[in-house]
Amino acid sequence: MNTGIARSGFTLMEIMVALAILGGALIVILNTHYAALRASDQTRDLVVERNLLERALGQAEVDVLAGNLTGDGDFGKRFESYRYRYDAQPMGEEEGIGLYSVVVVLEGPAEPQEMSFLVFNTRRETGSGGVTGSRTSSSSSSRSATGGSSSGR
Repeated sequence: MNTGIARSGFTLMEIMVALAILGGALIVILNTHYAALRASDQTRDLVVERNLLERALGQAEVDVLAGNLTGDGDFGKRFESYRYRYDAQPMGEEEGIGLYSVVVVLEGPAEPQEMSFLVFNTRRETGSGGVTGSRTSSSSSSRSATGGSSSGR
């Protein structure tokens, strides 16, 4: 009788080691996937906040050029939890220069974002009630970010 019959296949120990390695790799892959999903959500939120802040900056610039030095507003039903406010201060001691420092604050679910910029109004009132400058209103703005996680251009 021949007792040395060769058996082919894997032992139980080899299968258990392979499953342990596969399980560890699966845990690492799932952890990486969920981290990427969280990063995607955070980035989307930051982009939405940045876009809303830019929209508020544009509205503040238009309002300052129209003569409203303070104001606030919202972004409609889609972004109910966000509001903005702005405050403009004339630059310089002389009246009628037309240069304003504007601070816009975006308030939402996260910490408030604040950005300041300058607006130059070429259309300004003279003492006689007339308008000096060009016929079309234009502005030159230089924007810089302060506070929060927003960055300047």
